[in-house]
Order: sequence, then structure tokens, then C-alpha cells
Amino acid sequence: MKKFPLFIIIVIALSAFAAADYYLNDLDGRVLLDLKDQVTEVTAAPEPPEPPAIVSQFMIDQELEGYQVTSQLQTHQIFEKIDLSNINNITITRNELVKREETEKKTLTPLFIYEIRGPADQGSLTYLNVKLQFIAQISATAETINETSEFGQNSFFFNDKNYENTAFLLVQIHDNLFSFQYDKSETAVYNDVKRIIQSLISQAS
Repeated sequence: MKKFPLFIIIVIALSAFAAADYYLNDLDGRVLLDLKDQVTEVTAAPEPPEPPAIVSQFMIDQELEGYQVTSQLQTHQIFEKIDLSNINNITITRNELVKREETEKKTLTPLFIYEIRGPADQGSLTYLNVKLQFIAQISATAETINETSEFGQNSFFFNDKNYENTAFLLVQIHDNLFSFQYDKSETAVYNDVKRIIQSLISQAS
């Protein structure tokens, strides 16, 4: 009598295994979960685009009126403040220049020249578009522009009360614009900037 329940248990167990086998396999005997024929396609991550080549009339290590170009950076801003990305067909290069006569005792603040290259024969239009971007973005309480005819075809100083010792000057020289950022406290630097502007005007003539 005790063997009979054991037989029933064995039959139930075999039935359970059969049901599990039927569930995992279709009627043709093909395994539903067979992954051996699946091909996993691995797509390589796209390579990041190369940065655009810097287009500038300056070169690294070039000497210019007592200064040396030490670095260049393509950007969409000038003075690290005014965004010019809304202006089409221009490129902006920030050039960092260092005085050649610097010594260990005294290190001068670098001179930055932002070079804005625009379409041929449209220098005045490029200047106007840049000036309009200044007007749209500056703070009326702390920042002003002071237009002057002292340099190149057109020019203006950008004044920022938060940077009392820093001068910002933008000059149109034929088709291109040049923005100068320099330390006001070094009085000789202003004369250096004027010589650089005159040199750029001579080169463009």
C-alpha cells in the first residue's frame, strides 16, 4: 500500500518534466530559446569630429611689435563675454601674446587679440553686426561702448566697470576686425597696441 503513493508521485514528477519540456520546445522540436544562431552586431562609437582648423594671419611663436604669440584658440566670443555665434560667415580666433622682455622679477599680463575674419568687402557690415551684438548683450548699468574714429576704418572702446584695470578695444581694418584686451595699469601697453594696429593696417594695405 505504501508503494502506490510513491508511484503516483513519480508519475506526477515525470508529467511535470514533460510539461516543462513541451513549454520550452515547439511542436517541431526547435528550441524557442536557442540563441546559438543569433548574431550580435557591435557598432563602434563614432569618432569625435576634428576641431576646425584655425584660420588666422598670426602664427604660434610669431613676433609682433615686441610680443610673441604663445597660444591660439578658436571661439565664438570676444572678451570672454560677448557671444557672436548669431553672426554668419565669421570666424573668431583668440591670440594670446606675451611681451618678449618679461623677466622673472616682473611678469606682465598677457595681451589678447581677438581676430574676427568676415566676408570679403564686407568689413563695415561685419563691424556693424558685431556692434549690434554688443548693444544687445551689455549691461546698461555697468557697461558702455564708446565709439571713436581714432583707429582703422571704425573702432570703439568697450568699458566694463567690473574690470576697471582692463581695456577692451575693437578695430575694423579693411575686411576684418581685431579686438584688443590689455592691462590699463601698464601705460606702455597702450602704445604697444597702437603700434600693432598700425602694423596690421600696413599689412592690409
